[in-house]
Formats: sequence, structure tokens, C-alpha cells
Amino acid sequence: MAQEVPEPTPINVEASAEISKGSLNLQGPVSRFNVSLPPGGSHNPRPAVVENGTGAEFALNRVDPGGAALRTEVEDGTEIEVVEDDQGDQSIQLTDANGEIVGGILIEATRSSNGQPVRSELAVEGKTITPKFLAGNDEIKEPVSVDVYASTVWYNKGWVTKKSGKKYVVNLDPTRLGRKQNALNTHKTHVKHAKKVLGSTNTKKHWNYNIEQQFLCHVVGAWFPTGVYNMESWRPTKKWQQIANPFDRCNRK
Repeated sequence: MAQEVPEPTPINVEASAEISKGSLNLQGPVSRFNVSLPPGGSHNPRPAVVENGTGAEFALNRVDPGGAALRTEVEDGTEIEVVEDDQGDQSIQLTDANGEIVGGILIEATRSSNGQPVRSELAVEGKTITPKFLAGNDEIKEPVSVDVYASTVWYNKGWVTKKSGKKYVVNLDPTRLGRKQNALNTHKTHVKHAKKVLGSTNTKKHWNYNIEQQFLCHVVGAWFPTGVYNMESWRPTKKWQQIANPFDRCNRK
């Protein structure tokens, strides 16, 4: 039986996150931004650096809805906008003057004072992100608990695993941001980021139409609990629309 060639060392994207002076400071492949943490006290946000140091998160416990506004500092020319994923969930996307992704902010789990999940609607005014919390169509005025996550990258590492003969697997590890911001109009940007993380050598040798269609299937079907996206060279070439289903799970036999 042919032996699998050992997996090459993953190529990590150049990005970092740190916590200092009451803010999350994130540096990514294109630009940087920071998010000011709301005042601590009884609502200590407990910030933490996550995802191999490329992202950061914090939690606001029982904070007044008006106190959950997030203030950002960005470089000149950076656009801050509300985007929706394919399930209609909102998040914040930051892009530079060239349309490159600078980063993003997710309002993740949000709960009312009695622990029930609530929905958040986001609005941007200048550099301030203001969430509104809703139960059904009713705005919540009582204290809420909010989990916030920010990152500068969609994929924090990528690598190629070589199999027997000419077979290989292209692997990409998405961040929580990459899994969330997956609407159809972001597909070209996902491909661009994936190639950056893989590096030019891997891209030239191993990226083709078949691999890209499998990749886009994983992107649009990110609700599958797939973890790392695996694109296998020996799979039949099919458009992502044909394999984005619970049966093929992006890997057509």
C-alpha cells in the first residue's frame, strides 16, 4: 500500500491580536484596526486573544443595551459596513480603499437577563457600531449579555497534503469570521484570501477549477460542521451548486 507523504508545515497568515489599554488591537495582512472595550466594573469584558493569535473576543455580562455600543479606530479610507450571511445574520465588515478585507466584528451569542437568546440588529454611525436587541419584533430595554469577536483574517492557515501518485488535498482552516461572512457576493474575496494563505508556490501547483469549486462549496455550505476545508484533487469536477448538499458535503464521489 502506498504511503502518504508527510504533511508539509502549514503556512500561517501574517496577523496578530493584542489587548492593551482597554482595546483590542488587530493587525492583519492588509491593514489594522482596534475595538474599544466598554467600561469594566461589574461588566468586566474579560478579553482574550484567540485563533492562533489572529483574533480576539470579549463578553459583556448584564450590560445596559445602550452600553453595548462598540467604538473602532481605523486607518484612513477604511469602510465600515453591516453585511449579512446567507442565513441573514448580520456582522461588521471592514474594507480598505482597494476593496481588500481589513477585518470584521461579530456579535455572537446574545442573551436576555433571564438567559433567553435574543437577536441583534447592527447599525454603523461613523466609527461606532450600535446594536439593537430584539425578542421577536420587540426591542429589549433590560440588561443583556453579549459575546463579541473580532479578527483581521478569514483563513489563518493553509497547506497541501500529498497522497500516493499525483493525488493531493488542499486544506484551509477558516476563522470564525471566515465561516460567518460567506454570502455569495464574497466568494471572490474568499478565493483571494485562500490563495494568500496557501502561498504562491502551492497556488501555482495545486489550485485549479476543480479545487476552487470544492472550496466555494465549503464556503457557501459553511453551516456544515466541517472544521478545516479539505479539497481533494481526485474528485470529479462539479460546480459547487451541484455538491453543496448534505449528501455530497462538497466531496462528490
